[in-house]
Amino acid sequence: MILEKAVSVLHSKNNIIQFSRGKDELYEHEFGKNVYKRSIDSILDYLPHKENTVIVNLVSPLTIRKERNAKRYENGGHFVSEDTMDNVYDKDYFSYIETAGSIGYIEVKKQKYPVITICNDKTLSPVELNSFLYYNLERVVNYYNEFNREVEYEFKTNSKRSLAKQIK
Repeated sequence: MILEKAVSVLHSKNNIIQFSRGKDELYEHEFGKNVYKRSIDSILDYLPHKENTVIVNLVSPLTIRKERNAKRYENGGHFVSEDTMDNVYDKDYFSYIETAGSIGYIEVKKQKYPVITICNDKTLSPVELNSFLYYNLERVVNYYNEFNREVEYEFKTNSKRSLAKQIK
């Protein structure tokens, strides 16, 4: 409901939607599995210019996320319990059709949307973080543009072509 409101009412101010990773068994029992797919469906129902969407799947190993959790708490931020980290946020639950290493797409209502995974397996200084972000921003934009060209010309069905491009 929060995501739907963000894109239906406040869409002019919310161009980036963030999902928390994880799973919640009580939620899944009540509403079913695959919360990411349902949430993306809801967002795309309301999002203007949905054809301009790219999904960035930002992942980090659990050990690194635990370190960041402790640092965030030490700096006055919120703390996520060890139990929650181990049982809810233990791995990346988002799934998509991978066409090459760390890139692919998700299909929603017969429309394909590009997905790129970025692995941040480091604890970075502010300078390193800036460099990391700019590098990956360029990767996201390049993949988004390539994906849209390939979808337009229907090349995306050949996974070997995408793999060959990845090796370049």
